[in-house]
Amino acid sequence: MSDALLDVRVDGRSLGEIGLNAALAGHLGVPVVLLSGDDAACTEVRELVPVVRTVAVKEALGQFAAAGLHPEEARERLRRPAAEAVAGREEVRPFALSGPRTVEVDLAAAHTVDLAVLIPGVTRAGGARTVTFTAAGFGEAYRVVLLLVQLGSIRPV
Repeated sequence: MSDALLDVRVDGRSLGEIGLNAALAGHLGVPVVLLSGDDAACTEVRELVPVVRTVAVKEALGQFAAAGLHPEEARERLRRPAAEAVAGREEVRPFALSGPRTVEVDLAAAHTVDLAVLIPGVTRAGGARTVTFTAAGFGEAYRVVLLLVQLGSIRPV
């Protein structure tokens, strides 16, 4: 999601960008039926939604680098799985995290922690760069995480 976040844990379970977005979709009652991206993204989503269809169209080489397929080849690899995913969508349950959730976020910059604790309900926890909060539901948790991303873009003067 951002280099402002080092880790996000929901009830102790580490979730990356894919996990957070899958949980938001689940919160809205929408199942994740297809993911296309690099091989690491495909692995991450299968751990959360084992029946999801995945199509790796690039190989992760690092956080900001990947070796991708030619667009025509990627399109061809996606065609059938995409059609199958849409056709079988009723068989996939949403990845829903219902009810109150405890969220811990490790922030990259210490000054972001100072800003984060200004949010009602957010407190320092664990390490010097960790904050925690309890959200009434996953929608609220996601919104606070997005706010933390934005706070991370603020640079001290």
